[in-house]
Amino acid sequence: MKYILIRDVLAKDHHWLSEDHRKGDIVYSYGGATYGCITEQGAAFTKEDGIPPFFELPSDSVMRRDSLLVKRKVVRIIEKEQFEALALELGMRDDWHEPDEQEITVEVRGNNFDNAGFWPETHAAGQTKIAKTFTAGGQEEIFPQVIEMFVVIKQDKQPVAIVNLASLCAWASTPSR
Repeated sequence: MKYILIRDVLAKDHHWLSEDHRKGDIVYSYGGATYGCITEQGAAFTKEDGIPPFFELPSDSVMRRDSLLVKRKVVRIIEKEQFEALALELGMRDDWHEPDEQEITVEVRGNNFDNAGFWPETHAAGQTKIAKTFTAGGQEEIFPQVIEMFVVIKQDKQPVAIVNLASLCAWASTPSR
């Protein structure tokens, strides 16, 4: 079974590991003989499905990959903290390196890159451009309006969240405190 690391597990902190395992890495549960060397706080995993060698990871450091595939409502992200929580839930590394390893894709929608913090602000409704958006229930709507640009974040081709594009740019350029 496929698992995602939800936090870093470093060899310096776990003497039995020969290498670091990073948040977002994919590992597979190991069902073969472990000869009693797995502790009660851990479970046996491999880097490739069913192919030894196995190694122990703390049970609280992984999440089953299929638990993320449950159909859910599309979340509107309006705060940076919500975006950070989504990244953790999706099994992303802090730097979002290799999002495709978590089956993450994005689509940019809207037709007006204007304001951070607006969700999605419709204005100049008399214009004839076509915009696609999601309703609160996750259903697509198509209508002729000007809409703030936003990003649809998908996992396994299913929309999981939407966020204003200018807000993402603002968060990326705001220094950490």
